[in-house]
Amino acid sequence: MKIALQASESDEHIAFVRSLGLRDVVCGMPAEVDGVVPLSALEQRRDRFAANELDWGVIENLSPTLYDEIMFGAPERERQLEGVCRTIENIGKVGIPVLQYQWMLLGGLRTEYSPTGRGGPVTLASTEPSLDICQPPVSTGWAEASTATRTSPIGLCRRNRCGPTWNGS
Repeated sequence: MKIALQASESDEHIAFVRSLGLRDVVCGMPAEVDGVVPLSALEQRRDRFAANELDWGVIENLSPTLYDEIMFGAPERERQLEGVCRTIENIGKVGIPVLQYQWMLLGGLRTEYSPTGRGGPVTLASTEPSLDICQPPVSTGWAEASTATRTSPIGLCRRNRCGPTWNGS
């Protein structure tokens, strides 16, 4: 088992992770305008962590705007799918074994931030039971919500959309 901490590549975050005696980090990664996280950017961040004796083993999330058209079967689905597949290939090439991504139709909906967590931390809550959060915005022509469960970018890439290198092998 590994214990990792979410961190950026800033000096402060790196120092904090190291002060805890941890060696594993989780870090997000922004994409370029074309929807692809470039190999060079991944290599640069990986090397920055490695230079500080940290292992970047998990990318936490791609921006949902990189795959929203995929989720809803919208017109730009194929373009986004190509970008996600190229990003997954790049992640594999730099040796990062885990890509975590959210597949929530409408993101993390909440109605308040309340100090309700154990020990008193501020946590997220949704206290509005009447929110109808299961309907996609049909006015945009997006497919019905059930389409999203069948169109995961990882699942689509695994169906040979990215070829044999989607996992870096």
